[in-house]
Amino acid sequence: LTLGIAVGAVALLCAVLILLVLAASRWRLRSYDLAALRMAGISPGDLRRTSIAAEVSAAVVATLAGTAAGMIGATVALRHIPLFTVPPAVDTLDLTPSWGWCLISVVVAVVALGAVAWAIGAATSSRARLERLRESL
Repeated sequence: LTLGIAVGAVALLCAVLILLVLAASRWRLRSYDLAALRMAGISPGDLRRTSIAAEVSAAVVATLAGTAAGMIGATVALRHIPLFTVPPAVDTLDLTPSWGWCLISVVVAVVALGAVAWAIGAATSSRARLERLRESL
């Protein structure tokens, strides 16, 4: 159980770092787009909500899709992994996933990645000033 929690924490940390690297590599372009929308008359509150919704929805959908793919893959693959060189006379292992722990880990991942995505969306929208449009010329 402890090893599973450690592996999950490392995987979650990797996902957070990937979100941060992606945000760092595209924040200038996104702030140009949001500044152009601001110049077109969209209110700052609407821009903030839109930026946050875009980041959070992408993170939540990606987390749920990755979870579904991983669980289907684990359920299919674990039945075919040979654990012994000679098959035992009785069934010794239960290789079915622990659905309770899987659900807990999904909820933790969605909350953590959603919070990071919310912060990224808020930070990107705060940089959407009209001066950004002059930089792009």
